[in-house]
Amino acid sequence: MGIRRKARELALQALFCMDMTGDTSEDMLQRFCDHYVPPAKARPFFLELIRGVIGSRALIDQLIERFSRNWRLSRMSCVDRNIMRIAAYEMLFCGDIPAKVSINEAIDIGKKIRHRRIWRLHQRNSGQRPNRQRSSVPSENPRQSPATG
Repeated sequence: MGIRRKARELALQALFCMDMTGDTSEDMLQRFCDHYVPPAKARPFFLELIRGVIGSRALIDQLIERFSRNWRLSRMSCVDRNIMRIAAYEMLFCGDIPAKVSINEAIDIGKKIRHRRIWRLHQRNSGQRPNRQRSSVPSENPRQSPATG
């Protein structure tokens, strides 16, 4: 995984945490970094994304709402909202990153997150399905040997 991809994914996690708690302080950012230490090479871009999105959030949110048909920002999932915030920040303020790269990264990260959510949901649900084939022979308790009964 590339350094910038790792920074984007960590920034998404941090922004999600800040969005859910309503705390965008430097103290919250530091607590996040204490628990999820960004790799040294990814840290500068990670911090730029976090601080940039937070600092320009009013403008970014206004633009996202303006171009989102029939969707208010408050109706969007927290993950989607913050993926778009990161991409919008990059397109507006990171001149060295082509817009198509920011868009493609946002799409790829969104797909990756959704794939993980669907997989976890599948695992959870498949573990709860009843076994439709019942054996007529009772199973033995593996902790008891037949001799000890």
